[in-house]
Amino acid sequence: MIEFSGIITIFGKPNVGKSSLVNALSKQQLSAVNAKAQTTIKALKAHVYFDNYQLIFIDTPGIQSKKSPFSHRSANRIASRELHDSDINLMVIDATHWQQEDDTIIQNIPVANKKQILVLNKCDLINDTQKQTLINKATHLKQFDFIIPLSAKKNINLETLKSLLKTLCPKRPWVKLTEIGTHEQFEKDIEDCMRGAMLKLMNQELPYLTKIHVKSIQTIKDRQHVDVEIITDRDSRKKMLIGKNGDMIKNIGIQSRLSLESRWKKSVYLKTHVLVQNT
Repeated sequence: MIEFSGIITIFGKPNVGKSSLVNALSKQQLSAVNAKAQTTIKALKAHVYFDNYQLIFIDTPGIQSKKSPFSHRSANRIASRELHDSDINLMVIDATHWQQEDDTIIQNIPVANKKQILVLNKCDLINDTQKQTLINKATHLKQFDFIIPLSAKKNINLETLKSLLKTLCPKRPWVKLTEIGTHEQFEKDIEDCMRGAMLKLMNQELPYLTKIHVKSIQTIKDRQHVDVEIITDRDSRKKMLIGKNGDMIKNIGIQSRLSLESRWKKSVYLKTHVLVQNT
């Protein structure tokens, strides 16, 4: 069987539906999805297989073109590096809010000898006239070879995107999971699920200045044992994370464990600690 394997980098400003798009294409929860910006902190690798095609998605942190309290320069560096290393670049724009910030990112896309796709996401939330106006605008952008309007949430036009990605996918042997780094992937899964749980449970109270440190990952009798530290810089944030009578950290742990079990397809024992570390 002839094998095809391609690396696709998804980029764009925060909160435009990049993680939702990866999740919809792979039909599983791969990245934290929430209405908050900057939830996918590290570039996440997801393997998706269609027949003899292997698509390796690099779901970058949201590129932020202007300074904000929650911006991360390291996240921007990761996103920029992945654009150079991929076979296909795919930018996502929220069709309901195409803003100057999107234009700034487009203007700064590095020149590369590879195909570049612009996805207009959330097209289910605009009418046909508005959609056509955006398509006309996008058609005049020299940075992109293909324009695809879709809705990741409503599963609209995803097959068109999938077919295009397969067409652009290079012919070469599949990349083995171990070549990408299983332990590194586990750590990213843990961080992503825990941040997703914090966003879901804490909403506006989420202390963004937290780090998630995976102390250990062990397999004991077909069960994954995970020991994690949530590190923050203030006692007040520690209290928020722990909650009254420890209810918040307990619920964060439960939500994270359920997400990990869904992703890994095995039982998980998750142990969490909250620490204060002055920066």
